[in-house]
Amino acid sequence: MKSLLLLAVCCTVLSCTKQDGTDPVDQTNIEDVTGTWMYIGYGGGLAGTPFTPVPNSDDYLQFDSTSKTFVAYNGGVKSCGAFSFQADSSSYRLGVLTLDPFPLTDKYDVYLSHDTLSLYPHNFSDAFSSYYVISSRHFDDCSKSAH
Repeated sequence: MKSLLLLAVCCTVLSCTKQDGTDPVDQTNIEDVTGTWMYIGYGGGLAGTPFTPVPNSDDYLQFDSTSKTFVAYNGGVKSCGAFSFQADSSSYRLGVLTLDPFPLTDKYDVYLSHDTLSLYPHNFSDAFSSYYVISSRHFDDCSKSAH
C-alpha cells in the first residue's frame, strides 16, 4: 500500500514539473509566427500611447520556420535575413525573436493575441510595440540570400 501511495505521489510531482522556458526551440511557437504579417500600427512608449493605426501600410514581415528565414518589406524596400526563436513557456509572452540583420534592434519580445502579433524591443523599458495581422500575401523566398 505504501509503495502504491509513493508511486502516485511521484507521478503527480513529475506531471506537475514546470518547464523553465530554456529549451532552444519550441516548434509550436515557431509555427505561431510562420506566415506573412502586415504592419497595422503601434502603441506604448513613455506616454503610454494607445494603439495608433497606420492606414494603407505596405510594410510586412514574412517568417518561414522551415528555413528559419524572414523577409521584411519596409517602405517598399525588401530585406532578407535569418531568425531564431527562444520560446517562453513561463508567461503570456510567446518568446524572444532574434532577427539578423534588422534595423534598430535585433531582438523582440513576441506576443500573440487572437490574430494580432505584437513585437516589442527586447530589454527596452520605454519603447513602442509594433502590431501586425496575418496576411495572405506571399513574398519571394530569401533563403539563398540569408546569412
